[in-house]
Amino acid sequence: MSRFFPLLLIASLLAISACAVLKPPFHTRQKRPSIKLETTQVLPGKLFLKLSVHAPRRIGPEVEVFRSMGDDEFQLWKSIKVSEFEKELHEGLALIDDGIEYGQQVYYQARSQKAESIFLSEELSVLKEKGPNPPENLRTSINNNTIKIQWDQSANQAFSHVIIYRRNIVEDSPLEMVSNLVKDGFWVDENVVPNGVYSYQIVSAKLQQSALIYGPFSEPLYVTVE
Repeated sequence: MSRFFPLLLIASLLAISACAVLKPPFHTRQKRPSIKLETTQVLPGKLFLKLSVHAPRRIGPEVEVFRSMGDDEFQLWKSIKVSEFEKELHEGLALIDDGIEYGQQVYYQARSQKAESIFLSEELSVLKEKGPNPPENLRTSINNNTIKIQWDQSANQAFSHVIIYRRNIVEDSPLEMVSNLVKDGFWVDENVVPNGVYSYQIVSAKLQQSALIYGPFSEPLYVTVE
C-alpha cells in the first residue's frame, strides 16, 4: 500500500466534510393557514359546529363566521378574536346555533383577513332535519338495587345510538345525561339508592356524515327502588 494513501484518505474526508458544511440548510415550506367549518351535532333545539384554524397566529386578528338562512344573503353571525381563542381554534372551537328550525337549510362560511391576504373556509351547507323517534317498547326492571332500561332493537331501525337522561325525583334534581351513545338494546343504572324515585327519558340519534342528529325526548319512565 502506498504511504500516501492515508494522506489522500484524510484529504478526501476533509473535502466531503467541507461540502457538507457549505451545503445550504434544508428549507421546509410552511403550509398556508386554513379555516375549516364542520357540523358535529344536530339536536332538537340546537346545532353544533366546530371551527378549526390551521396556524391561527398567521391569519388576521379575528375570524368572522357568516350565516345565510335559505336564499337570504350572508350575514355576520359570530366574530372570534384569535388572541383570546388561539388554542381552541387550533384544536376546534365549538359553536352553537340555537336559532334553526327543522326543515331549514342553513349555510355557513368563515373568513379572516390579514393585510391583503384573505382566508376563507369552504361553504358549509346544513339541512336541519328531524332526528329519529325514541326506541319502541321502552321498559324497566329492578334487580339488586340496579335499574335496567330496555328497548326493542331491529336491523332496519332509524337510529344508531341512544342517549339516556335521568332525574332524581326525591332530590328534585334537574334532568341530566347519564349515558351517551349506547348501541346495545339495554342500559343498567347502578347509581341508585333504596327508596329512591327516578325518571328516565331516552333520545335516539343517527350518524349522518360527520354529525350526530338527535331526535325528541321520550315520555318519562318512572321507577321506584324499594
